[in-house]
Amino acid sequence: MNTKFDIESDKGNKTSAIRDIMEDSGYKLTEQRQIIADYFLKSAEHLNAKDIYNDLKGLNIGLATIYRTVNILKEIGVLKEVVVDKLSYYELKIYTQKPSHIHFKCAKCNDIIDISKNTEKYLQLIQTLKNEQEVTIWDINTTLTGICKNCREGDNA
Repeated sequence: MNTKFDIESDKGNKTSAIRDIMEDSGYKLTEQRQIIADYFLKSAEHLNAKDIYNDLKGLNIGLATIYRTVNILKEIGVLKEVVVDKLSYYELKIYTQKPSHIHFKCAKCNDIIDISKNTEKYLQLIQTLKNEQEVTIWDINTTLTGICKNCREGDNA
């Protein structure tokens, strides 16, 4: 994975808010958990635990600690899990600039791409289903699978 990430901790409001959320949920924001949370705050990518582990290897954070921390952050609503082909990826659920969006997974290069433009009809469909079925929707997970533009163009080269 080629994540551009500066490991310098974010001491700002977002980290403080995550600390508050964790403490309100009965967890401590340890130094290792803070590094992992900061990693998500500074990355715009969909991350999986093994990629995080590889990127943070030099900081003596074990894979088990990463899995535990990611699960805690997911449980308390900081992260959202996106499962594609039985592999879990995570993205920030809070502090994100992304509106509701659809995920696209390339079957060739395995990239996950956010689709947030021109989703009005999709969101209208969700609202219609919500109203017609009289249900409360807490979360939406939609993943499309196919071949991305870069892979398609590479095949034609």
